[in-house]
Amino acid sequence: MDGCSNLLHLADLCTWLQPRPVQDIISLTRLLTDKSHDPNHVRCLEGMSAVDATHEQLAKLGQDLDNERAICRKWAGEAIAKLMIQTAKELGLKNKRERPVCVFSDIGESWAADKSRVNQVKLFEIMFGMFDKHRDWSLRLEREFMYAHNVGYSEVPSPRKKGCYERIISYMKTGKVKNINQAALKTHGLQIRISRFNKDITDKNRFDKRIKGEFVAASVSIGYRVLGCHVVYCCY
Repeated sequence: MDGCSNLLHLADLCTWLQPRPVQDIISLTRLLTDKSHDPNHVRCLEGMSAVDATHEQLAKLGQDLDNERAICRKWAGEAIAKLMIQTAKELGLKNKRERPVCVFSDIGESWAADKSRVNQVKLFEIMFGMFDKHRDWSLRLEREFMYAHNVGYSEVPSPRKKGCYERIISYMKTGKVKNINQAALKTHGLQIRISRFNKDITDKNRFDKRIKGEFVAASVSIGYRVLGCHVVYCCY
């Protein structure tokens, strides 16, 4: 069992082997992934109970939701970084000083300092491969977070209708990938991605699916610059 499996398995043990606490029951859509919780969202969320609420009251409730999301984001960022660091250590990744990685920033330093094919494969595994192999990683982290914060959903999530915490966790993972890629902008400028450029899509390969967990050399490309802003093609 690899490090990612160990950490996720430990999360499951913490969740399922301990007595389940009393929960606060919330909607699957309680928190937005990246937009501010404006009065309109709060009104839809609260329903009839918000009919007589003032704009100021709704704005205050929206700020409370922003703060709730910030807690989840912080927790998720730390949990994902821990998974990436553990995988980096197992792969023998080294930072710019040729020392084994020990903190998240070391991963970006490694990518900035070493663009070799060998290192590309390691970075792909850290950024995408290990998550491909454990496709329920975000769901398992969501369970751990919700258990720790005594929260439950009012309905059962599904692949087509994910819970707000899982969406936030996945969003934070995408941010970590971008952080690693951006660390190399001032050196070689290469980006590791999993999406295809439009120019690479043809009628023959239009519906081809990416093989999960498999590194493809063509996925390492030089990013484009548009109006002075670097565009990173690493959407997950």
